[in-house]
Amino acid sequence: MSNDYNKLADDYQKTAEKPDKKYSILPTVLKLAGNLRGKTVVDFGCGDGYFTRELAQNADRVIGLDNSEEQINLANQQPVPNVKYELQDIFKSNLPQMDVAVVPFVVNYAKSTEQLESFFQSIYESLNNDGWAVFVVDLPTGKDLRRFGAIKSVDKDEDGATIKIELFNDSQLVCTLAATYFRPERLETTLIKAGFRKVTWHKPIVSEAGIAALGSDFWNGYPNNCELGYITAGK
Repeated sequence: MSNDYNKLADDYQKTAEKPDKKYSILPTVLKLAGNLRGKTVVDFGCGDGYFTRELAQNADRVIGLDNSEEQINLANQQPVPNVKYELQDIFKSNLPQMDVAVVPFVVNYAKSTEQLESFFQSIYESLNNDGWAVFVVDLPTGKDLRRFGAIKSVDKDEDGATIKIELFNDSQLVCTLAATYFRPERLETTLIKAGFRKVTWHKPIVSEAGIAALGSDFWNGYPNNCELGYITAGK
């Protein structure tokens, strides 16, 4: 399983306009991140800085981490004074100290339950006291959600199975990715094992802008069937 984001970088930028990402995933992440005033935030798998720049509007400092040089180059083309981007493998490198960890989708790039455990432990140890984390994870069930922006499938309901992810914008295929499936129970118990407290699952929101742009009927049923899991956990 490998996603070469150095090659995918330009195509992946197009996902910024997917309805689910623009009108639900981003506003949900920002809501769950909470009050960032005076906080140092780390955006894991920052890519071209899509989440990073939004987080920086309310945080004291944001560090974006990604293992793709091309993605980091794209991020640096839109500089923000309180943002720093670093090229590193989040599963292998020492993580910076932080108050808040924002971890959208990269949990599913862990290749095994052992690597998942190590990753959660590293985040926990890098959080300052009373820090917290926001995770977005893929939980595919095989629904055709292309009008929202994605079709995801997994061949078996067990930890370590491969997820096929097809991302769409206006029903046009943007790119295809591979990831690793972890059952919700595995994610929750592994977070608790790492030391996290108040591990909580959340439903996504749809922004008022999303309803205004596409209508309430378009979003009917999406919050309960988005094939995404939103988790917050505290230290």
